[in-house]
Amino acid sequence: MANQTILVTKQQITNFRSAAARYISQVKKRNKLHYALERMLARTKKVAEDFYDEEQDILIECASTDERGNLIYASDNRTLAMTKEKRKEFDKKLRELSRREIEVEPYYATEIPDELDAQWYFELAPFVLPQEE
Repeated sequence: MANQTILVTKQQITNFRSAAARYISQVKKRNKLHYALERMLARTKKVAEDFYDEEQDILIECASTDERGNLIYASDNRTLAMTKEKRKEFDKKLRELSRREIEVEPYYATEIPDELDAQWYFELAPFVLPQEE
C-alpha cells in the first residue's frame, strides 16, 4: 500500500485531526495506532494550516470596512462585522472550501488494538485504518 493516496475533504481532515488528538489523550496505553495517528497528524498539519489561512482570507474578504479600509468589528470586538449579503457569500465560500478535495497519503497502522471501539473506526478511517473493499 506504499505511495497510495486518498481523496479527502477539508472537513474530513479537520474531523480526523480532532479525533486523533482525542484518541491519543484518552487511550494512555501506547500502541501502533498511536504511532500511525502521530504520523498522520504531522502529515496533515500543513494542509490544516493552509485551510485555516484560506478561511481567514475569506473572512477578511467578506468583512465590512470603514472609509479608510480598516476592518470593522462587531460590538463584541472579537468578530468581524458583515452585511447580510457578505455573510451569505462568506458562508457559501466556507462550505465550498470545506468540501474541496485534496490527495493525502495515509499512514495505516500495522496493528489495530482488539478493543478499538467502532466509533474510532468511523472517525479515524481512511487516514490510519484501511477501508474494507
